[in-house]
Amino acid sequence: MKSDHQRLSHAAMQVCLIMRGEKMNSEWLVYIKFVGLWIALMLMIGVMLS
Repeated sequence: MKSDHQRLSHAAMQVCLIMRGEKMNSEWLVYIKFVGLWIALMLMIGVMLS
């Protein structure tokens, strides 16, 4: 469970770095939205299980 949380925070950091990047095309935006939704789902499931 701890490693999952570390992976989620690492993914969130990567998304922040990408969003601060110089140029983003639509593919990156779609990818970021998908990752954001996935992280939110995993966090909700983790809260419900704990």
